Amino acid sequence: MPHQTNKTIGVLGGMGPEATALFFQRIIQYTPVNKDQDHIRIIIYNDPKIPDRTKAILDKKDSLIAKAKKGLVFLDRSNVDFIAIPCVTIHYFIDEISKLVNVPILNIARETASYIKRNYLGVRRIGILATTGTIKGQIFEKVFHPENLQTIIPDDKGQEILMESIYGKGGIKAGVTIGYPKKQIIRIANDLIRKGAEIIVGGCTEIPIVLGQRDIKVPFVDSLIVLAKSAIIKAGLTPKL
Repeated sequence: MPHQTNKTIGVLGGMGPEATALFFQRIIQYTPVNKDQDHIRIIIYNDPKIPDRTKAILDKKDSLIAKAKKGLVFLDRSNVDFIAIPCVTIHYFIDEISKLVNVPILNIARETASYIKRNYLGVRRIGILATTGTIKGQIFEKVFHPENLQTIIPDDKGQEILMESIYGKGGIKAGVTIGYPKKQIIRIANDLIRKGAEIIVGGCTEIPIVLGQRDIKVPFVDSLIVLAKSAIIKAGLTPKL
């Protein structure tokens, strides 16, 4: 019989909404239950008006933090036990936003590094598919390199195509999840594999909307699933395999 938990997960979502919905689905999917009452209490603050994270990093604007604060404080006052944010790029600001609340905020990059270390012994070369903000901000490098994990990123042209696949008129954030964006992201992932990547990390939470294990020949680590499982563990349960 699955154990129950009295913990409540807070989710700062909306970056983007589809990734937030998928994150919620993943928590439900991996929580061990026999009935509705076995599931974890979750409060989702979905705010798609939070400014674009890559633009905030590249333009060095702090309006994002002020916008994010509203949702984080709401969750904190709602008595959640901890907060998860299903957006990688906002983790560039993790130190600042963590100071805005009295509860812990899970770090998706750190959880991903720990997941790789536990599950892929001896693997050192990690391909990263992420937004330009995440790449420029070295969000994964800051936690991967101290763990002796080397990161391999797309070249400038590949990164440009990746961003178009996510942000363009025919991209994932526009609701297009088949055709062009999927094809281009698979191609860029294969480029990283040719450069020596032993694992591909979906380092943007939009990536797993179109890319899955069946699409590439090396292990695919979905940071959204990693975050969902980490949240389940922090809530006191053991995720389903």
